[in-house]
Amino acid sequence: MRLMHYCGWDHVRVLNLSDLREASSASFVKQYRALEEQHQYTKHSIFCPSRESELSKSLHRSSDAPIISAWGSNEKLDPLIEQCTRAIKEYGRFVGLRHVDGIDRFLHPLPRMQKDKCAWVDGMVNLVLTI
Repeated sequence: MRLMHYCGWDHVRVLNLSDLREASSASFVKQYRALEEQHQYTKHSIFCPSRESELSKSLHRSSDAPIISAWGSNEKLDPLIEQCTRAIKEYGRFVGLRHVDGIDRFLHPLPRMQKDKCAWVDGMVNLVLTI
């Protein structure tokens, strides 16, 4: 919401890597891996190829609207991140605050420390205003 305020945006759409909701990254990784590995279920992610039409509708936006990436830096998310980046690359450039550990790992907007949350907002505002 702070990014919206500073950039003067009235509307944003948030797409998560998965429909699963879990505050703990470790628990989330266990859940999504169990779904995919034990049950061969990948439709929990809008970036799954079988949900392409839903993704297309969700990414319909004005031509100057950026796609902001902020899924975090947990390497255990790499399979979901790769699926996401493959799916969204045709919709234009995506931007975010890159993590030092990986090309497609972007800092999460809600890190544990308040100073890091403020740094994320400041960094994203500066990034968005330069594109």
